[in-house]
Amino acid sequence: MAKLLSMLFASFGIAATILALIYFVYRVRRSTLPYPPGPKVASMPIYDNWVEYRNWGREYGELVYLYDQNILVLNNSRVAIDLLEHRSRIYSDRKMTPFMKLCGLELNLASVPCSDNWRRKRKLFQQSFRQSTIDRFYPDQYDKVYEFLRHLINTPDQFMRHTMALSQRLIFSTLWGLDVNPEDPLAQNAVELIRTLARITAPGAFPVMERFPWLRFMPSWLPGCGFKRSANQCLKQMKEADTVPFDMAVNNSKTGKGTSLVAELAAEFEGNVEENEAIKAIGTTSYLAAADTASIYPTASSISSFILAMVLHRDVQAKGQEEIDRVLGSDRLPTFGDRQSLPYVEAIYREVMRLHPPFPL
Repeated sequence: MAKLLSMLFASFGIAATILALIYFVYRVRRSTLPYPPGPKVASMPIYDNWVEYRNWGREYGELVYLYDQNILVLNNSRVAIDLLEHRSRIYSDRKMTPFMKLCGLELNLASVPCSDNWRRKRKLFQQSFRQSTIDRFYPDQYDKVYEFLRHLINTPDQFMRHTMALSQRLIFSTLWGLDVNPEDPLAQNAVELIRTLARITAPGAFPVMERFPWLRFMPSWLPGCGFKRSANQCLKQMKEADTVPFDMAVNNSKTGKGTSLVAELAAEFEGNVEENEAIKAIGTTSYLAAADTASIYPTASSISSFILAMVLHRDVQAKGQEEIDRVLGSDRLPTFGDRQSLPYVEAIYREVMRLHPPFPL
């Protein structure tokens, strides 16, 4: 018993020494150059944060440094353009925190910091979504939009469910050649992953981890390290998003059940591990967009905002309908090829996007 206690105390002593060394190295490596003025806050403001940023700007100036968060707030558009646009190679980047790495967000192209690897993946992403590449997917997209319109006519009270389903079906069909509905496990997993990310990556969700990043090296059963269990859950979901649709798309292509953008790219770069990882990154980034929950809402938000705008502004709706009837008649629905001929309808959707952007600006 005494020997066991002695070993236990020795283990705690070694752990404490390691923690002290890690913290010392962390403090030494931090820059000693002076920072701009700013407040000391325990966590980032979540609600009406732009108001708080404005107040800080009035008190501290154009550059506001949050000491406990290691975050610099730019409170002047001229400064922001100068640093993030004119000197973008130095200052424009995405922050990948230690906690984000634990959660597997390195698999999401939209979260990865600038690097040669990121540029290679971005190039492949842009090539995959060239106009000439996506044009051939229009017929399938039209079919799904027509089905969406039929659902709106039959059950208009469920319009929000229909808009969310449309976004998911368009992305899964184009990327992986998969036809899903809101009850499909793939669609539900995408929504659940977004909810997990929204919950655990929100500013202030795990203040202990934000304050002491070295805690990521500690076991999850230690007090204050429960964030690792949440991170492991998110990592598992991210890996599933990275591999499951990809494997299904490749398998369907090989067995003659249909092709897709991902399957064609995988066949083109078969055996190339790096390119396959880039292809998966394209899919994972789109997978997250397909979730369309209240936390992200790209396509569904725009469509629901359009419906709201037309309900509130019947005169605008009438003018848009009149233009469609005059240009197209009553024999068919508009297609992408009709955009140049429908300037008023084009202006309507642009105004909806201006008033209700799907992402925070």
